Amino acid sequence: MLDKKIIGLRLAAYRRELHLTQEQLAEKLGVTPQAISRWETGLSMPEIDSLLAFSKLTKVSINDLIEGEDILGKISKRPFLLEDIAYYNGNDEVDPAWADKIKEQGWIDRNYETHQRMSSKD
Repeated sequence: MLDKKIIGLRLAAYRRELHLTQEQLAEKLGVTPQAISRWETGLSMPEIDSLLAFSKLTKVSINDLIEGEDILGKISKRPFLLEDIAYYNGNDEVDPAWADKIKEQGWIDRNYETHQRMSSKD
């Protein structure tokens, strides 16, 4: 079960690391300052598009934001990188060059294989 209060504390901590007020973060994410306040106090959770935007802004994986653990980092044995995020930008726009880069670098295949190897050890 997700603990909204703990997630809210994480969101607040990452916001403060960026030296942003709730109002400034709200403007960057296209939400109200009240929404940020509700997230940080655990009264509500961000919508997925806001969570993705927050992840991109802070360069922190969604797993880390929600679970406090960088699962991608554990699987790949390296820190989370911004280019590891496959996200929907909310504007129905697709950047074919970005998608080609992900495919050419073999990120999905490489991490799937790593995950499979780690899973088979359990």
